[in-house]
Amino acid sequence: MADEYMVVATAKVAGVVDETQLSLNQGTDSGIEVGDEVTLFRTVDITDPETDEPLGQVRLARLKLKVNTVAARYSICRVTDREPMPSSASILRTPKLKQVTDKSFEEGKNVILVHRGEEAVVRRPVKSDPWVSTT
Repeated sequence: MADEYMVVATAKVAGVVDETQLSLNQGTDSGIEVGDEVTLFRTVDITDPETDEPLGQVRLARLKLKVNTVAARYSICRVTDREPMPSSASILRTPKLKQVTDKSFEEGKNVILVHRGEEAVVRRPVKSDPWVSTT
């Protein structure tokens, strides 16, 4: 059975707290709880190469995080995405967390540039009741 999630809130990045944490502009007032999962998205515009006519947009997931602190009007999320491991790496090593920055000159392969106001979707796994039949 596939994991089911409910969207708790749509938020915006308020800022970078440190290299592995972001703040969001929504908190308990919007239903966010510690442990909720966050996906940071970027939107890509698609245009016709011949006419430059806008054809639409696609939304791509950029980064996964988890809420670790929440207040009434904001929350703090920690990065959960990890750097890819080279094929020659030891299987006993845990890959490092990806990092975030708000400074474009620091952006790199495993450092994600994040801007204030970027869209974030906060979601929570739906717990199914084992006593309720779905058939």
